[in-house]
Amino acid sequence: MYVLFFMESSREGKEPPLDETTATRRDKPEYKQRQDRALATIYYGIEEQYRTLISSTTSPSKAWIIFKELFEPVSRASVIRLLDEFFSIKFNPETESIAVFIVRIRKLFERLKNVGHPLNDMYCAFQAIGTLSQEFQGIVQILYRWPDEDFILDKIEIELISEEKLLKK
Repeated sequence: MYVLFFMESSREGKEPPLDETTATRRDKPEYKQRQDRALATIYYGIEEQYRTLISSTTSPSKAWIIFKELFEPVSRASVIRLLDEFFSIKFNPETESIAVFIVRIRKLFERLKNVGHPLNDMYCAFQAIGTLSQEFQGIVQILYRWPDEDFILDKIEIELISEEKLLKK
């Protein structure tokens, strides 16, 4: 099943509605044209069997929300699966760099936040250093001694990338 979503400007109502009081005569047709183009792109970018779901809507943001609710259900099971995936992330130095590993952590962190289950930033930091190989244990011990305000993923990422470069020399 393939559904094509790429209209970021209309996604979940990110484009503000047209303010009728301040809009010029030129703004109104341009706004309507952008809305129609976004809706048409969504409509023709999905499989035919799903087109009936949005055939009665005139707003691309409403169409987007309909498909989001259909294809991204937020259930307890999906939150648990994402949490399990987050806490199971492991660094594999043979197949990825520290930067790629941190990106995987950030993506799962964002996905959890998007389903309404945001994690504390400190969990990301712990996840980033908790599964590192033995060669990183020196820097890990130093990072554990950092004060809480410095113990964030952005600063840890910088240190880990520097350490990775030193280890590869």
